[in-house]
Amino acid sequence: MMINRPDIPAPLLAAFSTRVTLPLRETARLLSMNESTLREHALAGNIRFVQIGLGIKSIRRAFRLSDVLEFLEKMSRIESRQSG
Repeated sequence: MMINRPDIPAPLLAAFSTRVTLPLRETARLLSMNESTLREHALAGNIRFVQIGLGIKSIRRAFRLSDVLEFLEKMSRIESRQSG
């Protein structure tokens, strides 16, 4: 069952409709960015993630809807031209 939330983009609602987290690859695709870019944002602390597994070989990251929405809000910018 899909929740009707006009404040959340439809592709995000659809992707999270049956899952609690999404893997890095799918989250990057939804955000229209390269997987390595999303990984760098996670390393920089710009987006929260859930560590999947023990992380002995490598850290597998998954993202909750709230993580993605917080990231989008944090990365929102308003550009203004300076007169001069």
